[in-house]
Amino acid sequence: MNNKHSSHPLICIDFKKNRIRIHRNTLRQIGNPEYIQLLVNPDQKMIGIKASCAEDKLAHKVKDYFVINGNSYELYSRELLYSLSQLNLSWEKFNIFRLEGNIYPDKKIALFSMDNIITKLPQPEFKSEIMGDEYAQL
Repeated sequence: MNNKHSSHPLICIDFKKNRIRIHRNTLRQIGNPEYIQLLVNPDQKMIGIKASCAEDKLAHKVKDYFVINGNSYELYSRELLYSLSQLNLSWEKFNIFRLEGNIYPDKKIALFSMDNIITKLPQPEFKSEIMGDEYAQL
């Protein structure tokens, strides 16, 4: 699938870098907001990206970010990713998970089920230069 032309919203959960990457197309589909709020429903194992405003104390500023960084918006939080991994125990450390979601344009929100993984990208193993053995990241 070519992600540049996907009509579905996408986010990537990257445990190695403690990062949530929100694809630019996802933000377009909720109206190119200046601010977004990240929502998590632990009972339903859902992640939401909602358009927000500057007055919202929980909002993250998005608008100027693309001038510098291009195609996706990134949030970094070790604690948040640890909490997400506890909700979905099948998510292994140091992997990247791509989630496909649904858009609700009237509410300006994209929702992602943590069980709806469309791609799992394992991180490469490292080789010891001294011993030549392969070691998985711990």
